[in-house]
Amino acid sequence: MYEPEKKQFILKNSFGVSYHVFYEPSRGLCLRMLSDSYIWSRGFVLASHAVNDFAAALDNDDFLHFVFQSRDGSIMCGHGKHGQMEIQPILNSRDTNPWPKYVSLLISGDTAVIFYKIRYSGRHLISMQTIRNGAVSKPLAIDYSDGSGPNYSAFVDNNEKCHIVYTIAGSSRMHLLYRQLKDDFSLFNAPGTIYSTDGSIYFPSAAVDPDNKIHLLFQVNYDNHHEILYKNISSVKPVKTLYKGTAPPGFTGILHKSGTLYSFRVTGSGILARSSGDGGKHWSGEMPVNFSGGELICFIYKTNFKKEKEIFFSSEIPGNFSHGYQLAFLNDDSQDISNIKDYINTPGWKYNIFSKSENKTTDRGRKISDIKNQGLSTDDIYIKKIEKKLLQLQS
Repeated sequence: MYEPEKKQFILKNSFGVSYHVFYEPSRGLCLRMLSDSYIWSRGFVLASHAVNDFAAALDNDDFLHFVFQSRDGSIMCGHGKHGQMEIQPILNSRDTNPWPKYVSLLISGDTAVIFYKIRYSGRHLISMQTIRNGAVSKPLAIDYSDGSGPNYSAFVDNNEKCHIVYTIAGSSRMHLLYRQLKDDFSLFNAPGTIYSTDGSIYFPSAAVDPDNKIHLLFQVNYDNHHEILYKNISSVKPVKTLYKGTAPPGFTGILHKSGTLYSFRVTGSGILARSSGDGGKHWSGEMPVNFSGGELICFIYKTNFKKEKEIFFSSEIPGNFSHGYQLAFLNDDSQDISNIKDYINTPGWKYNIFSKSENKTTDRGRKISDIKNQGLSTDDIYIKKIEKKLLQLQS
């Protein structure tokens, strides 16, 4: 079932190797890895004391970073820079019972930026902290938000600048606001109003195109009808209405792929989408997306893989776990990790899923065909290598 509040994180490193960061009630926050034959490794426990409120990302060196809420309500952050899991507290909680804080995590250069919501003076406050070289900043209050739901979206652009859009309720109207974080991470600029309405605003979603233009999609719900609205932040033109009807539109989002913007909505019958090839000036009619293979799931997909990173951006994307995993709009059945096979079998090269991607220069003295001639299975070598590392870390 497509549930944005139960997101699955898929992270692809610069070699094209995919990781799945997920939550299990009996084990906590876990990590597993996909082989080149689309088989998931055994899950490794990252944090047994985590609850289902987490986020994860890879930095530019393929280091794993993650943030989560613990069972006592505290917010914790971890990474695998030094060959092992290192977890530190970010914010202790006066309320020892966890409640949805909607944590999120961005990586900007060498800085991890953590967002979350807290309760303050009877209201909900969006806040932020950073971690750089192990040093944790003091909490920075961004703004009060409308209610307790997941009504903000934080993202980085192509220049690794941090942005946030969020909703806030005024005396009689609701507003969708946009802000950009200063380069020194000290504070956000003054908020700009994207849209104001007498209705309710839901599901703000952002995509960044190759020209670093920011595109937003969001829902506005009134008593008797619903709308899906689009806005190019760089344009002075007003919002465009992509849907208007009495039926709830479902879950919505926007993404960019290969010069085309896609707005989508997920309903009980599948995925419906529109596309724009001119930066949001004109949109196609709504069409169903032909996507099969299993129950639709809400993914957060972040990639360091060059051929994808240059053409793809999404906040959330629907998909499923068939054939490893598949993502709508981004056909992921052609993972190219031939390089990683060569690296794994190059003498003196160490592949550590929790350490920097080093030795990226190609030594193709030993080809996969040579391995096969020796009667070895590349999949066996690959999986055993990963499982061995996971077992070492777990012990």
